[in-house]
Amino acid sequence: PQKARSQTQNGDRTHIKMGVGILVLPTIYGSDGNPTKSSGGIIKAFGIGGRIRGLAHKRPDGRKVRPDFALIDDPQNDESAASFPQINKRLNVIRKAILKSAGHRQGMACVINATVIQADDLVDQLLDQDRNPSWQGVRIPMVKQWADAHETLWQKYAAIRLTYNRSVTGDKERAEKAATECYLAHRAEMDAGCIVSWHSCFNPTVEVSAIQHAYNFLFDDPPEVFESECQNNPATAQPAGIDKLDAVQVSRRVNGYARSQVPEAASQLTAMIDVHGDLLYWMVCAWHDNATGAILDYGTWPDQQRRYFTKRQATRTLRRRYPKIGVEGAIVKGLEDLSNELCLREFAQGDRQVKLSKVLIDFGWHPAEVELVCRRSPHSALLMPSRGKGFRASDKPVSAYDRTKTIRMGENWWIPKKQERSVRAVWFDSNSWKTWVHARLTSDIAAPGALALFGKHGEDHRLVSEHIVSELPSEDEGRDRTVIVWDCPPGRDNHWLDTLVGCAVAGSMLGCSLNEKPAS
Repeated sequence: PQKARSQTQNGDRTHIKMGVGILVLPTIYGSDGNPTKSSGGIIKAFGIGGRIRGLAHKRPDGRKVRPDFALIDDPQNDESAASFPQINKRLNVIRKAILKSAGHRQGMACVINATVIQADDLVDQLLDQDRNPSWQGVRIPMVKQWADAHETLWQKYAAIRLTYNRSVTGDKERAEKAATECYLAHRAEMDAGCIVSWHSCFNPTVEVSAIQHAYNFLFDDPPEVFESECQNNPATAQPAGIDKLDAVQVSRRVNGYARSQVPEAASQLTAMIDVHGDLLYWMVCAWHDNATGAILDYGTWPDQQRRYFTKRQATRTLRRRYPKIGVEGAIVKGLEDLSNELCLREFAQGDRQVKLSKVLIDFGWHPAEVELVCRRSPHSALLMPSRGKGFRASDKPVSAYDRTKTIRMGENWWIPKKQERSVRAVWFDSNSWKTWVHARLTSDIAAPGALALFGKHGEDHRLVSEHIVSELPSEDEGRDRTVIVWDCPPGRDNHWLDTLVGCAVAGSMLGCSLNEKPAS
């Protein structure tokens, strides 16, 4: 770097520069007296969270230049690929800061070298032509076509490679060497029909070819690792009967009704409030007798006054809205104000105005505060505490509960006679109801029992859709039965999913059912 300052060509300074995060190539003149094409080329390196916006470089002649090409290498990691907020933050950096850094008077090219880590991550979204039509993308798999002997000789190879005594030092290496000898003895037959993308992709000290390397990777690791890291096509392990659902699919399920407008066929309006220390999430839904549903409105209290945020980023909190009364006091005051507003609110349904029929309030985190609000509210007839419990296969199903110990029982919900508190609450199987909601969102939007959102434009529901698809399903077996269990990965918000589930449970309590049978 120090010598670079004095480098010359034929007595003229080349202006080469080497520093932290920057390399300016030397200005070199050819035999024709003109600078070569790469003369003065400027290369700058940044992390995805670096100061990229407004990039410019001043040349020795005083001319300011802006970027005309960006190479983005692996813009996500395992943590960010699982977090919708981080995915959107990095997409915004690419779209707004990087791609707009050239300014308006010149074009800019961009190439991204990356791996699809999981479905619907940053790279998977950019490869989606519908969501990002301006990008041209290609998934390059390690193996384009498996060998003709995939089910025969290669399975024999796998048995040799993976059969060794784990308690004997060096036996693993012996087995791998024996497998390689098997491959060399039958290479022509084992290679036949196999097509790989990169013929130099193998370790020459222990492997013979890229084909052998690919099969070693396939046999040594679980299939999902190979599909993600080698094939750029991460597997989505969906339980049987659970259709894949992503945020874009949900956001596009719009029914054309205006916000808060009730469909003509709806017979019940329900609301759910999800309680947190600094924020209340709420949703209002309309239900037909056959459980066809429509999301009428949703939001937070206090209102964040922006379209995209996470709970952690919320700046308008209960404690700031209601200062000097403590956390519990702010929750009570917020619940009172929000429930009053929802219960007094009128919704247009054709030529008439209708009101809510039932409001559930989650009491899982703050039972005393929820009980107090439900007991002393002027709308106590509408309000009811609720609590979801994630039933697993080993748990007794709600249908097997003793009805004599309940006041009411319906489809995977019940109101027990014995209560811990003075205000009666409804309990429900949250796993079962999340599966029910998922089915309503993957059914034909025109079919009975389908669920849709208000409006005409799917992009308006980007954040709520991410909440709704935040949890991942898996199968749990026990007691000779299998149930679907839903879990929320770290870094995702699922609060509007909880409110939607609560609205559906409230609709069932009011008699809305796919079978159109009233609850007992």
